Amino acid sequence: MSHTVGHALRAWVQAARAAVAWHIETGEGRLEVPVGYRPPALGMLARAPKPAPARAPSPMTPSPTTPAPTTSTPPMPARAVEPAVDDRPAPAPAAAPPPMTGDGNAARAAGLQVLRDEIGDCTRCVLARGRAELVFGWGSPGARLAFVGEAPGAAEDAVGVPFVGESGALFGRMIRAMGLRREDVYLCYVLKCAAPDGADEMAVEACAPFLRRQLDIVRPEVVVALGDLATQVLVDPTASLSRVRGTWFEIEGRRVLPTFHPDALLQSPTLKGAVWEDLKKVMRALGLSVPRGRGGG
Repeated sequence: MSHTVGHALRAWVQAARAAVAWHIETGEGRLEVPVGYRPPALGMLARAPKPAPARAPSPMTPSPTTPAPTTSTPPMPARAVEPAVDDRPAPAPAAAPPPMTGDGNAARAAGLQVLRDEIGDCTRCVLARGRAELVFGWGSPGARLAFVGEAPGAAEDAVGVPFVGESGALFGRMIRAMGLRREDVYLCYVLKCAAPDGADEMAVEACAPFLRRQLDIVRPEVVVALGDLATQVLVDPTASLSRVRGTWFEIEGRRVLPTFHPDALLQSPTLKGAVWEDLKKVMRALGLSVPRGRGGG
């Protein structure tokens, strides 16, 4: 196995493990295909083996034209089965939570697809040289809540889906703690390609307009900016996350709240309390009930 194929296989295994962990942590039962997602090409791994040639039947094999011997046993008559009756009273319907998606999802999904097609196999900056898959976005095209990160990691780069790595599993727990599902929100990045050496100025200039158009199409009521770069692109190029975290901003008709990226929580777990306070602000802004026993109401 070559080094390139081995690296791709390891990345896929890492992404698969993270996705399974995410489902276990959040209780999600499915992972829908995102708008604009294109299955990754794996080169040698994508080549299906050629089918083996059919072998001639052996002398002991009956000819297909020879009828099989039949028995004289008559078939058993079919017996009608009465459906079981459940006498238990139907459970009372649960109170419906506030809807997390807006109207016009089909039109917004079409708009996202047009944008994805326009981006195409992007080579607008140097990040294209080292990427495996372009990560466009994931989630409801009419979501009321969107999360914007900085750039895909290795696991996301391998499969073309946002937030499936180790920080993605933690991010899944954050969403679940809010009483939401992954499919209720919209997830995307400032940069659409992995940036192992950090954000490049030219890459930000190339990708930021696409991010803004994504948000214009989805039209979320609230956007959570995860980390420094998302905060600087969405709020102010000179903004410092340590100063503006947890502060509401009104940007182009949307409420934007900066907070720490899940990667920062993996490195400094003590930040989780601050992020949870920020997420509770988001829940209140959207009319969601704040769970008790998770750091206060």
